[in-house]
Amino acid sequence: MIERIDVVDEQDRVIKSVSRKIAHQKELRHRRSAVLIFKDDSFRQTLLQKRSRSKDICPGKWAHLEGHLLSGENYLQGAKREIEEEMFRGKKIKLPHKLERLFKIKCSLDQDKVFITVYRTILPGPFLLQKEEVSRYKFIDIKELIKEMRSHPRKYTETGRLLFNHYAEAFLHGKRKH
Repeated sequence: MIERIDVVDEQDRVIKSVSRKIAHQKELRHRRSAVLIFKDDSFRQTLLQKRSRSKDICPGKWAHLEGHLLSGENYLQGAKREIEEEMFRGKKIKLPHKLERLFKIKCSLDQDKVFITVYRTILPGPFLLQKEEVSRYKFIDIKELIKEMRSHPRKYTETGRLLFNHYAEAFLHGKRKH
């Protein structure tokens, strides 16, 4: 089955639907949702996933949960679907905590030209590994993660570095409260 995604203009309005492959080949702007998953409501331990070596974008790198929105999906629907697909092998679940919308960014990183809406939630696990997507999961202290990303940036996706740095600026440096 060909994965279709919506192409959007500079104001994030849908223009047309194309295959994911075409969107990437032609560098067409599209949409993704990202979810920063935390172990508990202290928001200290965040979940990272090591991307499978078979992924077409950033294979083998550490990342947060993220995925393309399918054609017709809104950001929240895409975030929920990605949690089910990548954390529970596509099994429908009822999330124990809400998905809190944090921010939206426009970027061109990791071979992708996108708008990304970022959510966070609490989800301590256990998770069902989907080997096509993820080779392993780990929780890490978010402040240690930020330091690690600066020291060893190539271990992480560009998008992950951008989103976690944005999160740190907004939530860890006293600008906004958890």
